[in-house]
Amino acid sequence: MDTWTRQKGYPLITVTLEHPTVKVKQERYLLKPPESDDASSPDVSPYGYKWFVPVTYVTDLSNTQKTYWLNMSN
Repeated sequence: MDTWTRQKGYPLITVTLEHPTVKVKQERYLLKPPESDDASSPDVSPYGYKWFVPVTYVTDLSNTQKTYWLNMSN
């Protein structure tokens, strides 16, 4: 839960199809990017701006929902 409460921004999840695989990645999203000259408020996260994010999906091979967790190394 700390990855959600102790860093600024939200994860932007991107899904791309590179047949036959699907790639899922995350990157930090901010509505308003920080000012580059604002040295009084360093924009650093101990988590590297990565989040634990559940990704639920269904394939054409199965009607069963599966959940995959993006973690801080994805």
